[in-house]
Amino acid sequence: MLPLSRPCLILATRLEARPLLKGTNFTCLWREGPAVLLRGRKFDLLLTGVGPVAAAYACGRVAALDHRRWVNLGIAGALSQGVAVGDILRVGSARLHGLVLPFGDDGAIALARQGARLVTTPFAVHDPALRRRLAAHADIVDMEGYAIALAARRARRPLRMIKIASDLADGRDRASLRRRAAELMARLWLEAGRAALSAGKSS
Repeated sequence: MLPLSRPCLILATRLEARPLLKGTNFTCLWREGPAVLLRGRKFDLLLTGVGPVAAAYACGRVAALDHRRWVNLGIAGALSQGVAVGDILRVGSARLHGLVLPFGDDGAIALARQGARLVTTPFAVHDPALRRRLAAHADIVDMEGYAIALAARRARRPLRMIKIASDLADGRDRASLRRRAAELMARLWLEAGRAALSAGKSS
């Protein structure tokens, strides 16, 4: 195991990482398919690719590195009436819907004593009927969070997961989501990301 005293920041895509890649110099440590591990001056940056399978694989690769903690930032669809687009939420638990991962289970993974309930699906949620079903048990929805939480639990890595609501997961404004995602991720990094990387504990 390679000794590292730095944290690892985990994002799904280069689009989400755009605010970081603009202002920080990174060196590529490895690249395989959509997964990329970059070395920065103070932290490593893992881009997993989209979806729970890609996230599980990429996090499995970095589990052999002794990062002192993992931090996951990303966009999520709002399910709860109490969550508005632009809200920043600490994730308290993560659950999987619509897919079975190796070594996974049907229960939620606890990440913090309090926080938003996240459900992860292998597809983008744009159907109002599915949104209503998911909203019965979750506040926000994404495509990677549960897989990252599961990998962190198996690797015994402290994990802090923070999401910013990018849409209402109802199929509206899909055309502008890409542009909005980059803007929201820039705000998430400034308002919560830096502090999360500097925090001493995951909960």
